[in-house]
Amino acid sequence: MIIRHRGIEPTIEPSAYVEPTAPVIGDVKIGVHAKVMFGAVLNSEGSGINIGENVIVSENAVIRATVAGNKDHSVNIGDNVFIGLHSTILGVTLEPCS
Repeated sequence: MIIRHRGIEPTIEPSAYVEPTAPVIGDVKIGVHAKVMFGAVLNSEGSGINIGENVIVSENAVIRATVAGNKDHSVNIGDNVFIGLHSTILGVTLEPCS
């Protein structure tokens, strides 16, 4: 489910796959051949989420970016990263191949 938030719509590469039950909200960019599986939530509440190439976001994982005060807590996930089942990722950078 692709949701515009604060006037920004997610950007998803045509080769990426997002399950219909996975809300992708706001300033989210999903890279080439990435997969977002059942029940995952990608929510950019006031900041951005960048998902690299060949990333797999497993079932029921939550990825959230936000701003606290003046500090940006964006999420940047490098290429070839696997996010496991039921993971919670909040305002971090994950290096490629992790």
